[in-house]
Amino acid sequence: MTALDRARGDIAQGRLWMARQRLTSYLVESPDDEVIALLAQVHLEMGDLPAAGALLFVLGRDDEVAREAIAAWRTFRGGPAAQWRSIPRRVRMVSTAPQVAQLRVEAGEPRRWHGDRAPQECYTAGWRERAGDIGCGLTMVLVTSWCLFLMLWGAWSFSQWVLH
Repeated sequence: MTALDRARGDIAQGRLWMARQRLTSYLVESPDDEVIALLAQVHLEMGDLPAAGALLFVLGRDDEVAREAIAAWRTFRGGPAAQWRSIPRRVRMVSTAPQVAQLRVEAGEPRRWHGDRAPQECYTAGWRERAGDIGCGLTMVLVTSWCLFLMLWGAWSFSQWVLH
């Protein structure tokens, strides 16, 4: 039984909160339209129009319910940057929908992939983006080593003072 089957079972049994949790978790692994649509449906049934609106925007749905939810999402989230951040990260990474690309531009978010490769294949940070992480890690190692050295030297000095 897949996560989608379990979520559908939760919906049928009225456990919308459980379906929402399952689908949100599953969305990280499989951000396809079926998962997004089912999660949007759960949000609609729970009365969370802004959350549903973000997902319906990604899907490009244009019916009365979708327009109402998307309008609520835009009102609730304000400007493009907040709207962009309200779309689940994994969905933002892999979506090739033109409306999502346009929102990314409006939000001032940089494009994180190059050429013809799909976003999910190359959304990894390059070495320049990771240099800060490496530098931070090296700094922590050096500071920890220095503190350990000072503690050992202090203990040795104290023992020499006590023994003499």
